[in-house]
Amino acid sequence: MKTGEGSIQYCYNGQAAISEDGIIVATKLTTSPSDQGELVPMIEKVRENTGRRPEIVLADKGYLSEENLTMLARKRQRALIAVGRKGKRRTKEPKGRWSRRMHRIFRLPWARELYAHRKTQGERPFAEIKQTMRFRRFALRGAAKVRGEWDLVCAAANLLTLHRVGAETP
Repeated sequence: MKTGEGSIQYCYNGQAAISEDGIIVATKLTTSPSDQGELVPMIEKVRENTGRRPEIVLADKGYLSEENLTMLARKRQRALIAVGRKGKRRTKEPKGRWSRRMHRIFRLPWARELYAHRKTQGERPFAEIKQTMRFRRFALRGAAKVRGEWDLVCAAANLLTLHRVGAETP
């Protein structure tokens, strides 16, 4: 992958699907720098792991593509995929039918309010993995080993979440 400094390095892209209560319910690891091709497989993995599909999927702009939106519409999967950053003007109009629809949906107050939960619930496990657990790079090499390491890190993050929830309960 191309890094922030512009160099090409062996890197991995860790994916995780998080439930409404902050538990990681599905994980995946790829070598692709783009998230776009990972949305539908992650939704399928959530369904495989939990026995049901998500009521609604909240995803960041990295997953926004006309192809993803078309596949989600075919599967009748409700989703809110970010179309940009708050306060930033878009540079060009979306061309696809489903992309234009997603832009219109995000103008509605209920969509913005629901999507705001992604920042507090969906991103929290990633923050804990990076900050609390201080996990920033893989120690192992090879896709299979790194996949196992990623699953172990996500399991540890789930234990932290369960411990935090248990500590908050009287």
